[in-house]
Amino acid sequence: MAVKASFDVATIAQLCHAGVTALRQAMTGEKQKEWVDLQPEEAGKIIDYIVLVLTGRPTPDTPEGEVIRRICAVLRDEKKTLKYA
Repeated sequence: MAVKASFDVATIAQLCHAGVTALRQAMTGEKQKEWVDLQPEEAGKIIDYIVLVLTGRPTPDTPEGEVIRRICAVLRDEKKTLKYA
């Protein structure tokens, strides 16, 4: 049985934010803001970045950017999406 799921950009941004904040917290030991604690303009910047990644536009080559690119790649590829679902 195949299950297909679709995610809106805001949900993808939340998933990516969780991954990036976990990475930052692990690297620095500093507590990071949860998605619900972000100001609208902070969340908007993250959503804009996700749109850049999803549309294939260039983004900075950083560890955080790599986390985001990998999450987006999993969500874009149906075979991987089903594998990890």
